[in-house]
Amino acid sequence: MTYEIFYLFILGFIISCKNQSPNYFIGKWKLDSSSGPSGKLFAAYQSKDIELKKDGSFFYEWWQGDVGNKYKGRLSIKNTTNGIRIIEFISDKSNNIIRQYKILESSKNRLKMSREESYEVKDSTLTFTRIDIFKRNNRK
Repeated sequence: MTYEIFYLFILGFIISCKNQSPNYFIGKWKLDSSSGPSGKLFAAYQSKDIELKKDGSFFYEWWQGDVGNKYKGRLSIKNTTNGIRIIEFISDKSNNIIRQYKILESSKNRLKMSREESYEVKDSTLTFTRIDIFKRNNRK
């Protein structure tokens, strides 16, 4: 019985994400929390702001202390064959994908997304899935 309820919940979530139009995500979003290699969520230590616009463009800005960057470009939202939605941010300058997120959960005011991240550590590479939670920023 417990597994049946769990599977119904997951199925409902997948259907709700698949049925959301790209317009659902339009607006300004601010990074609220993030995870590290352990998977544990913590308050965001760097600022990330994303603005998704109706015309399919985006503005992405991050900073940590006195270091940061700004990007703008076009947005691509795709559905995978297994029902996962992927958002890609494609730079105007280089035409390269600068960020690719899988949407894990979404609501009117919250986006929970994941992306693969790698770091060089001594003689090896540490690869993990980072979870980023963005909250809608209603400030003008």
